[in-house]
Amino acid sequence: MWRILITEFNYNKILFLVLFGLVPIIAYMAVYPPLEDMPATMLLFCVMLMPIQNWIIFRNRENRDRGHALLPVSVVLRALERMGLIVILCAAMITTYCFIQFIVNPARPVAFMGAVVAFGIILIIFSIYFILRDLLLFVLRNNRLFKLSKERSKTVLIFLVLILNLLGIYYFLIGLDGRMESSGLIRMIRFIKYDPLFTTGSGIIQFMSGCLLFAGLTILTSAGRKSYIE
Repeated sequence: MWRILITEFNYNKILFLVLFGLVPIIAYMAVYPPLEDMPATMLLFCVMLMPIQNWIIFRNRENRDRGHALLPVSVVLRALERMGLIVILCAAMITTYCFIQFIVNPARPVAFMGAVVAFGIILIIFSIYFILRDLLLFVLRNNRLFKLSKERSKTVLIFLVLILNLLGIYYFLIGLDGRMESSGLIRMIRFIKYDPLFTTGSGIIQFMSGCLLFAGLTILTSAGRKSYIE
């Protein structure tokens, strides 16, 4: 499994390292924010999201799942590798983020809870993606009415990535000017920012337990996947 993880990292190491280099800057901004309305946690979320979404795009384009299925590695280990890279990458970024905050201003409390919430949201997003891919991809590609070809699946994936990026642009360029305070996106962000589930120790434990449950389900769906020929 570790060989697969290292190989997957090497495929996109430039992207990972460049975005990882932004983490100390974001951590500094968390201690000394240049703008009151620019949450560092949201920037950290984007920096964690971008390499993972690009890794998945390249992974699907090069059909690496098929290559991994030919290796003498169990289904469980392949599923662990798939989520393992996400966990390791995000955990490393969060650790660096919190460490830099402490170095910059040891007297200031480290804002780690928001980073953990961002990590949990990323776990849920990509766990749901892997679950749906495992359960539905084979069915859709063999459906007589709508056959999801490889080209169509790439288009759908790119479209979803574009939506995520546009939502981020919307939040920073429109949502912060005070004119869109009642929008659904702003209400959702405020819910995450102020609800006890995301701001208290017990709430964080419950939230992360649910996130890890979703991540664990990807192991079951990977074992039940019908085809790796894509």
